[in-house]
Amino acid sequence: MALVNCAECDAEISDKALACPACGAPQKKSRSVLPVLLSLIGLAVLAFVILAAVGSRQASTAAARTSPSASILADSEVQLGNGAYGCAFSATVESAKRHYELGEYSAWASESGGPLCFNHAPSELKWTVLQIRGDFAQVGFASLAQYDAAHKSVPDMATEKYWVPLSFLLPASP
Repeated sequence: MALVNCAECDAEISDKALACPACGAPQKKSRSVLPVLLSLIGLAVLAFVILAAVGSRQASTAAARTSPSASILADSEVQLGNGAYGCAFSATVESAKRHYELGEYSAWASESGGPLCFNHAPSELKWTVLQIRGDFAQVGFASLAQYDAAHKSVPDMATEKYWVPLSFLLPASP
């Protein structure tokens, strides 16, 4: 509480007083600029966050349209790029991808090297995209030629279907 002078009689009164106790004159409240200023700063920050989110989404959409995996659809024949990994269960490959993106390579290797997973496959093998869900595709050896090549190269992988991050899929070379 601070003391201020009454605008009418110049008596010292509390800044909280609604009227002067000496002369009864109503006191004008000075409006604080701080709440208005904080509101404007809050609105500016909110606008920045929204614009950043929209810009990020547009950039990732544009990148997806120009990346090789953007042209890959179900039933496409593909090859796996360098560093590709996959698992028979989508939840396992999603977990492996999180570890990989966070730079947790030991956890990634443990996850992607477990049973029903791989963290390297011969790049010359051709796979068929069975289905696409979000950032992942399920691939397998759908044709007899694909199965024969896989069975000769990596017999344990030939009969399985794997979920693989889309970013590792490349259109198959002729």
